[in-house]
Amino acid sequence: MLLSNEQLLTAMELYVQVKKIAPTVSQDTLYRNLELLSQINVVNRITVRGGDLFELERHHHHHFVCIYCGAVTCLQGCPIGPEQLAEAHENGFEVLYHSFLLSGCCHKCQELNQESRK
Repeated sequence: MLLSNEQLLTAMELYVQVKKIAPTVSQDTLYRNLELLSQINVVNRITVRGGDLFELERHHHHHFVCIYCGAVTCLQGCPIGPEQLAEAHENGFEVLYHSFLLSGCCHKCQELNQESRK
């Protein structure tokens, strides 16, 4: 299901779609598999207001999340480079994976906030 979807989905949205092709699958099985897939970096879990969203890890990237409406925008590129990895190594830390999330206010919510102030 994640492979056929370009958008972020909640676990419940995934469950509804999976049930259509695998009617005997349980929610518990879906949640366990999402947890495992996110631990091994096959699936990205993005925590927003109201829950988690999931996407297939097609390429390494990070996200901007609006703290007001929960909109998620993909950020291209990665701020973690050789210098940060070297610093981790110098401090005796082996980096296995990382996540980077910018939280703030999206353009639409900025406009709504400005309108409400008038």
